[in-house]
Amino acid sequence: MEQFKEDQLVMCGRVMAFVAEHKAALAPSEMAAGQAAAATALYEKVAAARGGTAKRTSTLTATAKAARAELLDLLPALLGPLARVAARLADADLQAAATLSGKQLRKLRPLAFIGVVGSVLGSAARPDVAPELAKQGLTAPALQPLADALAAFRTA
Repeated sequence: MEQFKEDQLVMCGRVMAFVAEHKAALAPSEMAAGQAAAATALYEKVAAARGGTAKRTSTLTATAKAARAELLDLLPALLGPLARVAARLADADLQAAATLSGKQLRKLRPLAFIGVVGSVLGSAARPDVAPELAKQGLTAPALQPLADALAAFRTA
């Protein structure tokens, strides 16, 4: 099936080359000139899109890797204090989320990683946890770079 599509694109390229060469001959007929202009415009869109997916995917992958690396750099600054707060509050669920190691985080697939980081950030904003974190200097503005990095990773 892919070869068929490739053959169609090659044939369209040949037709467009023919239309470009014979533009002067098509000009006297309004209908032919209009169809040639429309076909040329559509072919330009198709030709521009060809191979573009691989380029966009490559850019998105690089962006996602950079955002993930930034998250992995910033997350330990929250996980340590969050684990101490969880121990003080005797919150087992929070302690489980806060004691993830860097190796465990790196092994997570992208959607699971987004879920875990989102859960940790959500836990840091809880009414009983936020004042304890604020005592250690982790206020909402201090955690904003982590939230921004998570948003960048989600969109990448």
